[in-house]
Amino acid sequence: MAVRSTVIQIERGVVRALVGRMSGADVRVTRVARERLHEPSQDLASALRAMNLPRGPVVLAAPRADTVFKPFEAPAELVATGEWLSMARLQLERHLQTAASGSLLDAMLVETPEGPRALAGAIASDLVERARDACRAVGLKLEGAELQAAGIAALAGEAPAVLIAPGETTTEIVIAAGGVPIFARSIDASSGIGDPELSELDRVSARTAVEVKRTLIGARAAGIGAASDRLIVLGEGRLSESIASACELELGLRPEPASINVQWPEEVPVDDRRLFLPLAGVVVQRATSVDAIDFVAPHRPPDTGAKRRQLVLLALLAVVALVGGAIVAGSMRLSSLQDELSRAESNAGETFEQLGQFLARDARLSHAEQWVAAGQDWVPSIQTISDAVGGIDGAALGELRGDARVSVGFTPGQRVPYPGTWTREAQATFRISGRGPDSAGARALRQAFLEDGAFHVLTQGPDSGSDFSFDLIRTSREQDGGSP
Repeated sequence: MAVRSTVIQIERGVVRALVGRMSGADVRVTRVARERLHEPSQDLASALRAMNLPRGPVVLAAPRADTVFKPFEAPAELVATGEWLSMARLQLERHLQTAASGSLLDAMLVETPEGPRALAGAIASDLVERARDACRAVGLKLEGAELQAAGIAALAGEAPAVLIAPGETTTEIVIAAGGVPIFARSIDASSGIGDPELSELDRVSARTAVEVKRTLIGARAAGIGAASDRLIVLGEGRLSESIASACELELGLRPEPASINVQWPEEVPVDDRRLFLPLAGVVVQRATSVDAIDFVAPHRPPDTGAKRRQLVLLALLAVVALVGGAIVAGSMRLSSLQDELSRAESNAGETFEQLGQFLARDARLSHAEQWVAAGQDWVPSIQTISDAVGGIDGAALGELRGDARVSVGFTPGQRVPYPGTWTREAQATFRISGRGPDSAGARALRQAFLEDGAFHVLTQGPDSGSDFSFDLIRTSREQDGGSP
């Protein structure tokens, strides 16, 4: 029997809810509801009570605009030891640049064509607590809080795809592989570009297609190449059809329907179905048990002490077997063995203590040597920036600022705490600004940096106009003095 799921979404003062279940390979939606919070202080519980949702567990689908979502490379040694989860959470905390106490964090591990990749997400804890309190007040239980992107990705099935989910206030662009989002971002759903004489629908569709292209370029720059040639625009109606046509023109890809069919009640309008589709995708994700980031039930770090406990138990069993054999051999031999064991333990303790002192001194020296070896070669990066600006006729560099962050890490060995692997990570950030010959020149400069692949490019100013302002980020990682 299919299990019924209730999914809610809170976005820009609007609360949406969907009740549905998997029916074979399709999703059967039994009910949708929508309430508007007219004031920010309005009680969310009142909105849920007005929806009269069925009693039971509820899942919160968090829009991309309300979350942080970052993919990270997962080194093989961290995957083997299970320490990738701590690494992903630490990387996310560094990215947030705020105290993690105000956020809920979770991370998961996925296999991509490029190898293992850790996906980490964060959400403000007060958003989840508000939903939890409201559910409790009306007799519901908040069972999970997931990225809405997880529901969008689930509608693509197993094959890699790029999905576009046009919303009421934001449009989400998701790159999925194996039904899991490995890259996701959101854009304003009402902003358009192009000829002012075009209809607003055409202008919004043109901008969406350009943002999808930028997303693919940014994903490739981040080492994510699983987008494939599948393009899926969720929903029906004029907006979805117009976006599909614009994407086909801009990207040369013919959009195809989602892999999962959703059956709707007849009274639900076409435009509302488009807005509720990501929630139906969460029903798919929960029913198929595809792993997902969950801020209510986050992934737990591995039990690093389990292996040690097993070794202790094995050692105790060995001692029991040894003593039992000695008893069979004779009580006289047992006394001799016990004396030898005591001497061996005493010698082992002294040797272990000396070894610990030596390893501690070696670790302090190695740590100091790693910091001495850490550094940043600025000249090649500045030369690359100079060549790129010089390659645009009429472009002038007004300002160039750079800073670097260097960190030294240590990964213990698999069998003993030390020795292990020293790792140096360096991130150089160049903030450049200036003026191009025109807006096309500024865009050409940004495209040149993206195609060069030497930097991760972040645009700090508007996308129009001849002025440009970019953050160029170059990250390097060295392991034991060599590139891993």
